[in-house]
Amino acid sequence: MKSILKIFILCIIIIVTLFLWNEFPDLSFSKKINEELTNKNYLATVHNNIGELYQQMGEPEKALEYCFKGLKMRSEIGDKSGVAYSYNNIGMIYLKQKNPTAAKNVLQSSLSISKQTHEKPAMLEAYTALATADSMLGNYKDAFAHQKIYTALKDS
Repeated sequence: MKSILKIFILCIIIIVTLFLWNEFPDLSFSKKINEELTNKNYLATVHNNIGELYQQMGEPEKALEYCFKGLKMRSEIGDKSGVAYSYNNIGMIYLKQKNPTAAKNVLQSSLSISKQTHEKPAMLEAYTALATADSMLGNYKDAFAHQKIYTALKDS
């Protein structure tokens, strides 16, 4: 039930975003709203949520497109914690695409940033995803090490 509610909420977000981003050309006033909307942090969150929705709908390329847009916005405004979460989202998409090498690259970036910002939830996500990526690559020693760090951090 929670996943249905989450998908419903993400659908509402995508509809509002499409409206604001002038995807409905018949609505001429949406351009004015778009020009007045300057909160890149909000827009970055919306893009990441749209990416997550596309991922759940089985469209990983569209998911990556939106997640990378959100990542770019977060980078532009200097939101390091948001950048870490964006990298985690992108890493998870790569894992679902069975691309552990690409996943590992972005997840290591997330881990580096989340350590600097002391963002424990982002670190937890990165460690568990890195364990999955390493396992997919056959690096079982590294997978175990990442899972061990995840468990220790989770329990602290």
